Amino acid sequence: MRTRQLSLRFSLITIAVVAIAFTYATRQRRIASHLRASDSNIELYYRYQYKDYEDVDHYSLNRDAQLSHALRCVGPDVASTIVKVSSRGSDDPAEIARFSSRLPHLRQLVIQDAPLKDGDLLPIAALSNIRGLYLRGTAITDDAVAILSQLSSLRVLNVTNTSLSPEAIDQLREALPDTRVHAGPSSGGMM
Repeated sequence: MRTRQLSLRFSLITIAVVAIAFTYATRQRRIASHLRASDSNIELYYRYQYKDYEDVDHYSLNRDAQLSHALRCVGPDVASTIVKVSSRGSDDPAEIARFSSRLPHLRQLVIQDAPLKDGDLLPIAALSNIRGLYLRGTAITDDAVAILSQLSSLRVLNVTNTSLSPEAIDQLREALPDTRVHAGPSSGGMM
């Protein structure tokens, strides 16, 4: 009798874990589909593509990684975690920000050379694991400082070619002491 109860409990726990994993994976797949639909040039990067995923200062794309059987069968949107979203020149950067904010493990977000406004950053404030935020060439102003200052996990913030004043940049550097803040006119090669 006791063995039967343990077996039943184990089965129920297994079903619950599989259901939770499936729900998460299909949610990420829907978000990835929305991101691809909102910007034809969007690039999504997955956990399996990175060496040393936990190193907050260095992400190196591992193009030679051997794909696991699960990734080959069901695709990366279901079998891996999206850790970076990159968009350049999007017509609707607010959608990119909104859908990206629903990816709890997102480490880097790149929205560059797009008409992203201050209010479009509100959803991004919920990203507790974000390490890099690249907003070069966007339409953000000094009003964005209040939102950006909430991102205490940031290690790199690029706001070159924006309308942020030197005073706003100083406020960001003070609010985010562990973050390298790149500001001013674009230096060409800096991301």
